[in-house]
Amino acid sequence: MNKHIILIISSLWIMSNIANAQGMETEKIIHGHHNFELTVEVFKKETNRPLDDVLLYLYEMPSYQLVSSAITSKGVASFFIDPLKEYTVETCKRLYIKGGINLFNCYDNAQDLFCVNGASTVNFMSGGGSDKPNAFLRASIGLDSVAVGKTFKLENVYYDLDKWKLRRSSKRELDKLYSILMQFPTMRVELASHTDSRGSHNYNDKLSNNRANSCYEYLISKGIDASRIMPKGYGETVLVNECADGTKCGESAHQLNRRTEFTVLSFEGEECPAPQQLSQR
Repeated sequence: MNKHIILIISSLWIMSNIANAQGMETEKIIHGHHNFELTVEVFKKETNRPLDDVLLYLYEMPSYQLVSSAITSKGVASFFIDPLKEYTVETCKRLYIKGGINLFNCYDNAQDLFCVNGASTVNFMSGGGSDKPNAFLRASIGLDSVAVGKTFKLENVYYDLDKWKLRRSSKRELDKLYSILMQFPTMRVELASHTDSRGSHNYNDKLSNNRANSCYEYLISKGIDASRIMPKGYGETVLVNECADGTKCGESAHQLNRRTEFTVLSFEGEECPAPQQLSQR
């Protein structure tokens, strides 16, 4: 009996995707095959161009055991994988935020399902023949470069009107910044909070400072050294749209201005661990 495989594609921000994934495909059903060749294409998000010399680690899950590694050439590297097993592919390149994809089994109505999560795009082709895999799976991952002075928006760190308490979704987004700070132990950032234009300037300055401090305190509670984060409130001085004082805007437009961003103040890029170091951990 053929094994049924389904690809479900969604964005991943190991902050990743701090930026939204582009070119996302719709859900599709792929009929059963015995083995796969997985080809991973890595590109630089700012230029959308292939990224060379990215080290890819292939882990078998859930044991998180390193089973293979490869380095991209012309932005591409390949692995052979068993569709009956689950995998994670992680990227590493100096001066780039890590990315990755998950390939795992799902179950629906007693049918075995295979899911791919975290890729910008996924394409599939059937194969065949003695010297070819039975299926060919191609996934792309976009990586953000890191540079002093570069600003990243934390997409879902929003606040209710007149509030600074973190929403649950905001904590999940801050966890992505936490992962980046863990990836780059020397990185220092400014954590900036912004309000919408409603309320007085003095009130919004105080509100944004409280919001920045709530993010700061959350990251400190997770173990990040306080000296690495500089919280700052900008009030309503840096709006992302035309919703300034005196302009009529809907709630969704005002919500876009109640946001949090971080700017890299200083850092030193970390070298990627050799595969043998990872296999010994």
